[in-house]
Amino acid sequence: MPASECPRLAMLVDNNDGLRKELAHWLGEGALALVLGAGISYNQNLPLWPELVRRCCKTAKVPVRLTNGAPTDKILDKLELVHNRADTEMQYQDWIREALYREVAKYDMRIVNDQWLLALGALLMTSARGSVSQVLTYNFDDLLEAYLEMHGFCIQTVTDLPALLGTSDVTIYHPHGFLPLLSTHHASRHIVFDRASYELRLAESSDPWNERVRDMLVSKVTIFLGLSGNDPCLRTALAWVNAQLPDSRLLGVWLIGDREKDDEEVELLTSRGIAPLYFAEHELIPEFLLQICQEAVRLV
Repeated sequence: MPASECPRLAMLVDNNDGLRKELAHWLGEGALALVLGAGISYNQNLPLWPELVRRCCKTAKVPVRLTNGAPTDKILDKLELVHNRADTEMQYQDWIREALYREVAKYDMRIVNDQWLLALGALLMTSARGSVSQVLTYNFDDLLEAYLEMHGFCIQTVTDLPALLGTSDVTIYHPHGFLPLLSTHHASRHIVFDRASYELRLAESSDPWNERVRDMLVSKVTIFLGLSGNDPCLRTALAWVNAQLPDSRLLGVWLIGDREKDDEEVELLTSRGIAPLYFAEHELIPEFLLQICQEAVRLV
């Protein structure tokens, strides 16, 4: 659905005020969700995806030269070589975990002052103005869990499906796997990282994770942040969900920092029912998230 075919969506594209009010409304209705990528963890010395790939390839002695905009298929092929060179699945996951936490020995009180985590925590905090109770993260790390637990949140981390869901303030889903730093958290059985694992996930449309992701996206208005948009599983889910929704329904908002508005990117996102919002600086995004909470209070 191009924005030109949906006047309401066209009005929201890169419209800071309009999107803030729209998202505040859905926050108050309890219909807002979050989908997160590695960009939210970067300030805590956790690597972005390209750097994580480089580290894993170096460990497995797989030659790799990644440039900005390197094709996703090529990267996934390199990661499959990494997987093949591990003697066991456990060793493969250990390589990824070591690469992930190479510069992080432990989480300490510094994470309390992280502006990204502070803003996410505000959205997730139970409040009369509404809150977010479901998070889908494509990160392997447990940074968000550690931050929320430090603040006394009752959380449930879902790393494998099917899962028994209990009462919690926030449910955090890790569809691609979970490799925690903290010993109090438990790793997932499977990791989606290389070409073979992506192909296995995509080959089975009734895979529990595919169904869980689609269900959340179709039943919530979603804020996407810290993501490149290149993940094959997420792209497939967005295409499926957009086909199920009426043209007037906003699927979500994609927050993009440190880039000027890109007309082709806008066209691609709006064709999926998503309104992009651009920020001159990456650091302005947490402020916008806090403004959503403040706007929601005025609607109570």
